[in-house]
Amino acid sequence: MKKIALATQIPLGLKKRLDILCEEKGFTISHLTTEALKEKIDSVYEETALLDLALERLAEPGEHSYAEFKKQIKSLS
Repeated sequence: MKKIALATQIPLGLKKRLDILCEEKGFTISHLTTEALKEKIDSVYEETALLDLALERLAEPGEHSYAEFKKQIKSLS
């Protein structure tokens, strides 16, 4: 896999924690940042897909909003 350099600014406290973790566990900063970015990107896409699915389902006939659902539950009490 081709690699490029990435420069960014992070809070000093986070950098210190990163250095300690890398030293304790034998990781490289490059490895941890690569894995963290992959996880975050995947998470954002997953959240977007779930939101799109929820919106599709709300648009289906017979589906109700959360507010309507709460009203129905309240009326049963």
